[in-house]
Amino acid sequence: MSGWWARWRVAARIARREARRARPRTALVALLVALPVLAGSTWLVALASSVATDATFSRLMLGTAAEARVRHECPVAVAQDLRGGTGGSCMYDETTVTNESPAGLEQDVRGVLGPEATLRELVTAGARAVGAGQGLELDYGELTLDELTRPVLPLTAGRLPSAPGEVVAMPWVLQGLNASIGDTVTITVSNGAPASTLVVGELSKHAQVAAVVGLPGTAPALAAVATPSPADARLEWFVGGPVPVTWEQVLDLNELGFVAASRAVLADPPPRSAMPYYQDGWSAADTPAVSSLTVYAGLIGVGLTEMVLLVGPAFAVGAQRSRRALALQAAVGADRAQLRRTVLGGALVIGLGASLVGAAAGTVLGAVLIKAMGELVNLVVPWAQLAGVVLIGLLVSLAAAALPARAAGRLDVLAVLNGHSRATAHGHRSTRAGLLVGLLGTIAVLVGAVRSLPTVTLAGVVGVLLGTVASAPGLLALAARVHVRLPLAGRYALRDALRHRSRTGPALAAVIAAVAGGVTGATLLAGDLAHTRNTYVPTATQGVLRIVLDRTWLTGDDRIHVPARALAAAADAAPLGDLAPIQILTVDGAPNAMIAVRTATPTDNQCPLWAIERALTPQERADGSRDARCATTGTSWTKGLTYGGLDVVVDDGTMVRTTGLPGSAAAADALADGAALVYDSSALWPDGTVHLTVNVDGTDVAELAVPGHVLRASFTQQGPVIPTAALPGLEAAGITNLQVGALAAPAGAVTETELAAARTAVARVAGAAPFTIDSAVPTMPAPHQMTVAGVAIALALALAATWIAVGLAAADQQPDLATLAAVGAEPAWRRRLAGAHAAVLTGVGTALGLVIGVILGAALTLGRRGAWPDLDPAWTVQIPWAVLTAIAIGLPTIGATVVMAVTRSRVIMVRRRAD
Repeated sequence: MSGWWARWRVAARIARREARRARPRTALVALLVALPVLAGSTWLVALASSVATDATFSRLMLGTAAEARVRHECPVAVAQDLRGGTGGSCMYDETTVTNESPAGLEQDVRGVLGPEATLRELVTAGARAVGAGQGLELDYGELTLDELTRPVLPLTAGRLPSAPGEVVAMPWVLQGLNASIGDTVTITVSNGAPASTLVVGELSKHAQVAAVVGLPGTAPALAAVATPSPADARLEWFVGGPVPVTWEQVLDLNELGFVAASRAVLADPPPRSAMPYYQDGWSAADTPAVSSLTVYAGLIGVGLTEMVLLVGPAFAVGAQRSRRALALQAAVGADRAQLRRTVLGGALVIGLGASLVGAAAGTVLGAVLIKAMGELVNLVVPWAQLAGVVLIGLLVSLAAAALPARAAGRLDVLAVLNGHSRATAHGHRSTRAGLLVGLLGTIAVLVGAVRSLPTVTLAGVVGVLLGTVASAPGLLALAARVHVRLPLAGRYALRDALRHRSRTGPALAAVIAAVAGGVTGATLLAGDLAHTRNTYVPTATQGVLRIVLDRTWLTGDDRIHVPARALAAAADAAPLGDLAPIQILTVDGAPNAMIAVRTATPTDNQCPLWAIERALTPQERADGSRDARCATTGTSWTKGLTYGGLDVVVDDGTMVRTTGLPGSAAAADALADGAALVYDSSALWPDGTVHLTVNVDGTDVAELAVPGHVLRASFTQQGPVIPTAALPGLEAAGITNLQVGALAAPAGAVTETELAAARTAVARVAGAAPFTIDSAVPTMPAPHQMTVAGVAIALALALAATWIAVGLAAADQQPDLATLAAVGAEPAWRRRLAGAHAAVLTGVGTALGLVIGVILGAALTLGRRGAWPDLDPAWTVQIPWAVLTAIAIGLPTIGATVVMAVTRSRVIMVRRRAD
C-alpha cells in the first residue's frame, strides 16, 4: 500500500505543479468539468429543498400543538404511507358505501383515539369565489380557531378571522381575484346560496389548508354538502391531547377508511415491513412508467458520454503541451506506467477540485434560485447525492484522460526531445472494432426502446457513441482518399489530422458528441410536438369561439334561462355573429346525473382476441398487432365534443356545421336527416345503422338503432354525436336536451379587448357558475425556442472543441509553417490552413453526429410508444430536417470562418533540426 500511495502521490505533485504553470489551460479543463457538476448539484439541492422534510411536513400539517391530523378518505379500508398519502388505493365499493353523518365519523375517530383526545373539525368543499368581476374555482374550508388550530394557518399579512363572515386566503387566490385584505369576496359552495365574506388575512403559500378558510357558519351551504363522499366535501380532524397517536392507531383508522399524519409517527417512523401500503402493491401508482424510464436512461447515457468526450480534448491539449516534460521524466528513468499516472494525476487533481467547487457553487445556487422563486420549503443539502455527483465528475475526468494517458505511455522520447512530432499510424483494427460496437449499440438502443428496457437502452446509447468515436479516425481516413480534389490547404489539413490522431481523435469525438446530443434532443422534441398534434381533438377551425357554462352550478329554471341570457350578453358585448347552440343530454329531475353513450360493434368487426379471457400468447399478440380490428376497444364511450366534461352532445347539424372542420357540412346534413355521428367505421352494422346504448349513472336505460355517418380523421372524437331526431326515443327514460353554450364564427377577428368585454358581460349574468369563453382551437406549442436553445448549445460545444483542436494543431504545425514561409509561402497561408483544419474536424464530426443523433432520437421516441396492446401510435418519429440542415451547413461554416478570423497570418520563425 505504501508503494502504491507513494507512486500516486508523486504523480499528484507533478500534476499540481503543471496545473499552476498552465493556469489558463487548467481553468478551461476545470470549467468543463465543473459546469455539469454545478448543474447537477443545483438541481439536486433545489429538488430536495422544495420537498418538506418530515419535521417541516409535521410543522406545516400539524402546527405546533396538534398531535395528528385525521382525514376521511374512503368508505372502505385504505392503505397509506407515512404522510397519509394513499397512491390511489381507495377502491370504492358501491355495496359498502355508508351515509354516516360527520358526527358519526367523528365518533369513529374517537373510538380509535380514546375519549381524552381533543378533536377540531375542518370541512373543505369545492367552491366558486368571485371578486372584482373575476371568478376562481377553489377549495373552501371552515375551521374553529383555538390554541390547537391557529398554528396551522400561518399568515404573511393581516390577521386570522375573529367572527363568521371573515376569511383568510392564499396569495394566488387574492391575485386571481384582483383582491386584497379588506375587500369583499363572494363564496358559493356547490350550487348553494352565495355568501359574502371579508378578506382579513393572507395565508402563507405553504399552508396545508384550503385556498380560502373561514369560521364555521361563514358559508351556510357548506354544512349541506359535508357528507363522507370526497366528491362533495373533505372531512378532517386536528387531534390534540396528552397522548401521542401511534402507528397501531393509524392502522386502526385505516381499517375504517381514515388516513392520518401523526407527529409521533413522523418523528419515529415504523419500518416499511410494518406498512401495508408498501406490502400490498398500493404504491404501484407512484412508479414512473417504464417507457419514461427508458427515455431518461437514454438521455442520461447521452449526457454522461458527452461529458467524457467534451472534456477529452482539453486533457489531450494538456498531454500534448506536456510532452517535453513527460519525455524528460522518461529520460531520467520513469517507466510507461509512471507517465500514464502523471497524466491521470492531472485529471485526478483538476477533476476532484473542479467537482468540489462545482458542487459547492451548485448548493448555493440551488438554494438561491428556489428561494427567489418562492418555493423554498426548507433548505436541504443532500450530501449523499452531492457526493455521488462529485464522484461522477471525478470519474468523467479520469475517463476523459484515459486516452491521453495511454498515448503518453507510448511517447517517443527521442523524437520529442529533438523537437520532432512523428506521425502515428492508423490501425484498421480499431475502426472495425468501433463500427462493430456502434452497430451492436444501435441494436441495443432499438431493442431497449421498443421493449422498454432502460438498462439495455443506456448501454446501447453509450455503445453507439463510443463505437462512433473509436471508428471516427478510420472514417476520417476514408475522407482523406478524396484529398486530391481539395485545395492545398484542405489536403494538408486532412493529412495532418490523420498523422496526429492523439489530438484529432478527442476533438472529433467532442464534435460528434455535441452534435449528436443536440440532434437527439431536437428529434425527441419534434416527436413530442407531433404527439401533441396527433392527440389533439379538434372541435372547430381557427377563428371559431366557444362559450360554455358549467351547468352543475345551476338549478331549476336557471339551467335553461341563465345560459340563454349569458349568450345574449356576450353577443351584445362583442361582434360574435350568429351563435350555434351547444346542447347536451340531461335527465329530468337529476340534473347532475352522468350520461354516457356507447356503440356496439358487429361481430364480424370485432377483434378475435377480445373473446380470449386468459393471458395472450406471443403469437396471438403478434396476430393482434397486424389485425386492424384490434386497434379499437369495441366499445366507444362518448365524451361528446369535449364541451361539457362527460356530457353527451346532441345536435341537429347547426353546431357541427359551425365548426367548419373538413367533412362538417356532410356531417351536419346527416345529423339533420337523423343519423348519429361515429368516428370508427367498425361501428356500422351491415344495414348502415349504429346501435347505441344510453347509460345513466352506470345503468343502461335505453337502446337506439339509428343511421350512422362516419367522420374521418380530420374530425376525430371519442364517441357518437346524437341527432336531435333521436330525442323522442329517449323520452321514456326521462332524457332530454339542455343548452349549455354556443359556438360562434365571427365575420372578422375578435380582439382581446372585445373578448374581455364579453367575459365581463357573461360574468354578470352567470353569477357563481363557471364559464369559458375562448378560441375553440388552442395555440399549439411552438418548438422554436427549445429547439433553437438546444441547437445553440450543441453548436457552442462543438465549436469550443474545434477551436481547442485547431489551437493545438497550430502549435504543432509551427515548424512546418516556418519551413513553408522560408520557401516563399504567403503570410495568409496560416489563416487558410487553420480554417481548413476547422472545416475538416467540424465537417466529419457533424456528419457522424447527425447520423448518431437521428438514430438515438428515433429510438427513444419509439420507446415512448409502449408495448402492445398498450401501444400509443400517436408517438411517431419526426426528423427535424430544418435543424439538421442548419447544423450541417452552419457548424462547419461558422467553425472555419471564426477560426480564420481570429488566426494571425504572421508566422513566427523557429529553428528546425534535421533527422
